[in-house]
Amino acid sequence: MDFLKDYLKKLKAHMEAQKIDADTVAKFMKESQAYVKSKLLSDYDNLIFYQPKTSQDEFYFIPMNYREDQSTPYFVFFANGLVEEKV
Repeated sequence: MDFLKDYLKKLKAHMEAQKIDADTVAKFMKESQAYVKSKLLSDYDNLIFYQPKTSQDEFYFIPMNYREDQSTPYFVFFANGLVEEKV
């Protein structure tokens, strides 16, 4: 479970490096920690974690779970951890 904390710390550092204001960073940390506790940790045994092969960051993970119908998968991404690419 330490990798979840490490990932959020890395996201915080990334946001600060992008010069995002301190209030926004603090709000993100508060909300993301609450989400991790209420959604991810509470259902941890049912989650499957993926790490992309192209990831240079050992803390990068993508949690996957199934909807109530048990056949529809969904993935969880923190928007601040994504990099937009134009194709």
